[in-house]
Amino acid sequence: MPVNSKVVKKGRERKTIRLEGKLVFEHIKVRPPYRYINKSPNKACFFYMMEGDSIAYSADGTNRIGPGEGLLMKCGHYVYDRLPDHTSGLNQLVAIHFHPGLIQQLYRNEVPHFLRQERKGDRMTTMLKLESCQFIDHFMKGLMPYFHYPEMVDDEWVRLKLKEFMHLIAKTSYGNEIREMMGYLFSPTENSFREVVERHIFSDLSTEELAQLSNCSIATFNRRFKQIYRESPGRYVRNRRLDFASELLLATDREVSAIAYECQFKSLSHFSTAFRNRFRCSPSEFRQSRLMEV
Repeated sequence: MPVNSKVVKKGRERKTIRLEGKLVFEHIKVRPPYRYINKSPNKACFFYMMEGDSIAYSADGTNRIGPGEGLLMKCGHYVYDRLPDHTSGLNQLVAIHFHPGLIQQLYRNEVPHFLRQERKGDRMTTMLKLESCQFIDHFMKGLMPYFHYPEMVDDEWVRLKLKEFMHLIAKTSYGNEIREMMGYLFSPTENSFREVVERHIFSDLSTEELAQLSNCSIATFNRRFKQIYRESPGRYVRNRRLDFASELLLATDREVSAIAYECQFKSLSHFSTAFRNRFRCSPSEFRQSRLMEV
């Protein structure tokens, strides 16, 4: 029998449906701000937003999804920011988890014809965003009563709903991309160390979170970073952001505060201090002096 559980913590409610001890369906309601790291080395998953927004950071990029949108993700490590709905202040999503062993059982170790598509390369992006789709929307809303009435759920129901969903997403307008991604779904994507760092220079991620996306410990990450860049992660990222800010100061007439926040500085005072340390003048003085040279 499936194992259904409900966990309520401060600001977070989580309901799950499992099969053979493995998490398959879950409904999560939180009151943001809420950030967490998801380690999924052996399974893929699909997130569907019901309320609020989410930002997902992976080794090879960033995706933002809002209500009615979904995100199909390969196995790997991800960082998520859950953002509140403007009216309720809540964030709700439904997640579906794909375990290789369970999928093989569903199709008796054969990939169904509607999911077959030849690979087009050696690697595939880790995330695929699906825009609003009424069929997926109806499917997700149809799951909700079962989270509240677990006595209605049995093994056969879980298997049928999982197969139904896989058939459904393959028939959407994203069918070609999904069929291609299915060929890579449970294969970890290899991203070079430099690729992960460069893709997230302007992401709101800590050094610890970058290390997670790089699939290494913080000590290993710091050591490899210094070997490649000859300086600490914090200094390198800060200087790259300041250099870009200096370009924006000269190329645009935007306010200094707007440039500071775009370059991921938490406050104008923090930005001004860091800018002065690097360029020996304030942002406004930098802009004025360069304009006078023209």
